Amino acid sequence: MKNKFKISVLVFLVVILGCFTSVFADSTSGNHNQKNNVNGYISKATQLSLDRTSMSLPLGGTDNLGVSTDATYVQLAWTSSDPSVVSVDYSTGKITALKIGRAAITVTLQDGSNLSASCDVQVYGETKISLNKTTDWIDMGGTDNLSATVSPSYLGVIWSSSDPSIAMVDQNGKVTALKEGTVTISANIMQGGNFASCTVNVINTATISLNKTTDLIAVGGEDNLSATVNPVGVGVTWTSSDPSIATVDSNGKISGIKAGQATITATAADGKTAECSVTVKSEQVKLTVYMGYGVAKEYDLSEDEVNDFINWYNARANNQTTKAYYVFNVLGKKQYLLFDKIQTFDVE
Repeated sequence: MKNKFKISVLVFLVVILGCFTSVFADSTSGNHNQKNNVNGYISKATQLSLDRTSMSLPLGGTDNLGVSTDATYVQLAWTSSDPSVVSVDYSTGKITALKIGRAAITVTLQDGSNLSASCDVQVYGETKISLNKTTDWIDMGGTDNLSATVSPSYLGVIWSSSDPSIAMVDQNGKVTALKEGTVTISANIMQGGNFASCTVNVINTATISLNKTTDLIAVGGEDNLSATVNPVGVGVTWTSSDPSIATVDSNGKISGIKAGQATITATAADGKTAECSVTVKSEQVKLTVYMGYGVAKEYDLSEDEVNDFINWYNARANNQTTKAYYVFNVLGKKQYLLFDKIQTFDVE
């Protein structure tokens, strides 16, 4: 009886231990699967993007693209549409620019979602940049605009000032003068490489005046205008209101082109101006007409007026139908010369 009781107790204990072991194992295994499939684990992603959709790289340059996705513990695969232009490491995504051109870099999730994202990469060679000004003068509190010409044209530019307390510049090249002094405004190609700069002088005020306010020169003649600016060194540009009458070079030298009047303007770098009114007269030619009996009439004429007289005389001499007389205006009065009375004439 006692042996049967011992056997029964032993069987009962074995059964209880087996059940406990089974429950423990099932509980442990179940919690692990639930953690991996329910609590925070996404087996297939629903979103994938790159930190850039386009970029530029210099020849030989490298870069890495950032990836954003809602999946974890997934494998990424990288490809290039043209590995001869831009290569990409299949596993790390590091890209290298190999030759000038363009290629698309694509990343794909290897989780069965078939999600992918791409970035267009432009590879450029030698870069060039220049500014519309290399020196500038701006009144304190004033502004001016610098512009950059970049090659290749799709490259971006970053603007900076060597001393923003004197003059600051925004990313459009607009310079604002804050206090007196000199700064360097630089335009740097965004992807690295070349840069260009402009020396900006901030002044409290500037004045400009000319050595003449009126001038008289002959056709073909020349004269020199000079500008006095304060402070000394402020840049000056010269312009003519009518270059067909009078031209002016960068040093203020004016040249008479034809009879008439033009205004020559000197403009300081900060925009202040000074003007000179220039009258261009025709070069005077002396015409002497001999009328016989020792009578000679002299006229100071322009070349055009002398040519008009000669054309009339030749036409009349060749029996062309022209007037039998020629009229000169002398001091507001008309003088008539009869063709038949003219013996000869001289032009000096």
